[in-house]
Amino acid sequence: MNRKLFNLGIPVLFLIGSGLIAGGSAGQSVNLQPGSGPPEIVLAKILQAPPETRVDWQALRGKVVVLEFWATWCAPCIAQQPHLNQLAERFSDKQVQFISITDEPEEIVAPFLNRRTVKGWVGLDLKKSTFKAFGISGIPRTFVIDPKGKIFASMSGTQEGERLDEDMLNQLIAGSAPAGGTDVRQPVIPAKPGQLIGPDETKAPDNEVAILSISIRPSKETTSTTIVMPNAITATGADLNSLLQSLLRVNPTHLSTPAEMQGTRYDLIATLQNEKTQGLKDLVVSALENALGIRVQRVTREMDAFVLTAPKELTGSLQPTRAKSSHASDDDGVLAASAASLSQLVAQIEKVINAPVIDETHLQGKFDWDLLYDGKNPRSILDAVRQQLGLELLAAKRQVELVIVEKK
Repeated sequence: MNRKLFNLGIPVLFLIGSGLIAGGSAGQSVNLQPGSGPPEIVLAKILQAPPETRVDWQALRGKVVVLEFWATWCAPCIAQQPHLNQLAERFSDKQVQFISITDEPEEIVAPFLNRRTVKGWVGLDLKKSTFKAFGISGIPRTFVIDPKGKIFASMSGTQEGERLDEDMLNQLIAGSAPAGGTDVRQPVIPAKPGQLIGPDETKAPDNEVAILSISIRPSKETTSTTIVMPNAITATGADLNSLLQSLLRVNPTHLSTPAEMQGTRYDLIATLQNEKTQGLKDLVVSALENALGIRVQRVTREMDAFVLTAPKELTGSLQPTRAKSSHASDDDGVLAASAASLSQLVAQIEKVINAPVIDETHLQGKFDWDLLYDGKNPRSILDAVRQQLGLELLAAKRQVELVIVEKK
């Protein structure tokens, strides 16, 4: 699967407003060891469970419990749900209980469950007590508890080897699972050349912090990570395209760079110790121009594009938001968001179809959506947008803003 989101060191595309990251774990101080007892589950409400259901470890003892931390806006969560549903069906007559826990309110979760199938119980952790107790900083996150009520494993579910499978559940039921389980300590992302460093590490020999520091060098890294903050920018193994996308906030379909420059990777560190830090990105772009002998300019050209339009009344799953914080994420075959603007939907669609998309919906405000399409057939998103969101996506000629990179 082509992983597009943060997981165990893979780059993040969308930072999550509530502090959670879609598709991974950034690590917290909670240190849950295999073989130890899990924290208590504290939920405001449990959906899709029999009346008077108790969700505590005493009531669940003797069962294998699969705790899945997720959200309706989390595309990797939605992408792996069919796999979990399949397991839930296969073990429906066994001592296995699937519990999916979200920190979203029922008014958001219930309509989602009417559209998408989530097998098992669905817990609402409105105060995030259970999320915090388990040290959840990235989702999806799966914890497996053995019949004795001990933690057996924790996994992200977003990579091969990190997914729950039948063998593990069968071994736990039979009591033949390897002792000690799977290490559930949160991963520590190793330091790499170009990784973000603090102000103390940018000191000059006389121990004075540099007011402005920009370092650009060729990289041997094969994976790309870029982090942009107001006073610090760091990139590891980033090519010119990804650097400019982050610095100029431009989508790939609106960026053109010379073909011969697209394969070279760079490590970059830039810091600005100044109260007025808004200009750091411009300084880094200027440094790239001078260091690489290029010119970066914005132009507007008429070209083939897709136009997104909306009827007077929205009839699909795209609806004005009820969420309090903004999230957006994507995965193969899934686009999802809560409290997001249509510009974020446009950016998601552009990446799927690899063509500019112009928003002519005239829709204002923030929206929620969860869109499924055939990941092996990107153009299937055209029908999916119509059928699921109630929008139209049609080919047309339009004036498109582009960022053009040329050699000097």
